[in-house]
Amino acid sequence: MKIGIVTYGSLTGLDLGINAMKRKFPTADVSVINNKPGDATVNQIQGNNNNFEFGAYLDLVKLWSSPEQNSGVTPGGIGPFLIVNDTLFQTHYTKGWLDMVGRSVANCPTEKVAVYGDIRRDGSSLEERPDPFLASWFFLLPNQLALSQFGLSLEHLLAESPPQLSPGYLDFIQNWLQPKSMWRGWQGVLNPSEKDRKTRCIYLEHRLSKLMPINNLPITSIGEFGVNQYRTLRVMDRIRTRIKAWMGYFNRID
Repeated sequence: MKIGIVTYGSLTGLDLGINAMKRKFPTADVSVINNKPGDATVNQIQGNNNNFEFGAYLDLVKLWSSPEQNSGVTPGGIGPFLIVNDTLFQTHYTKGWLDMVGRSVANCPTEKVAVYGDIRRDGSSLEERPDPFLASWFFLLPNQLALSQFGLSLEHLLAESPPQLSPGYLDFIQNWLQPKSMWRGWQGVLNPSEKDRKTRCIYLEHRLSKLMPINNLPITSIGEFGVNQYRTLRVMDRIRTRIKAWMGYFNRID
């Protein structure tokens, strides 16, 4: 099993999270890409932050697809591959998700070409927004062929010119990033450059979920391997997100 983690800078709790992951998967090969320029430690790979975490995801695919990584291995005979960003250790219930991954790895058909993840539904009324789509913090790929199709989708995604987004989609993003209620949405404080970054990442997240099926990589919920466990994780993640949002909301109005 190979695990790739994308981070930016010195995240509090990152080392603790990685150690928990290594205890859960003691035989896994773990790689960490730090996208903050000049900030990678001796045990990390220096990223360049081009296209944010999506560029780093492609870097991981290229790393794992290199001849040195796969010497003597038949196509499709290596895996699974887990790709996550550092929100696993911030806004998600880390232990619960690691347990979910462990169950998934144990039960996932090794020959199946698909991508498993945290599936979301926001409706299909907007052209740019697929239904369903995979949240871009977590991807589980069973084998080398699935990894290759994932890499091909990322290459297509990052080669595209930034599109002219529709007014409805821009309104959707605006309402998410600057919600009128503390019960939903981002709730973080964003300056103009951060808002542009978040807008771009939301679009890339949606677009990737459109491209993967086009590249013969069906998107699938990791909940397939434990419906109740997955539902519980989603509820716990929502609670953690709302608590963090409320804290930020009340800090802003103090």
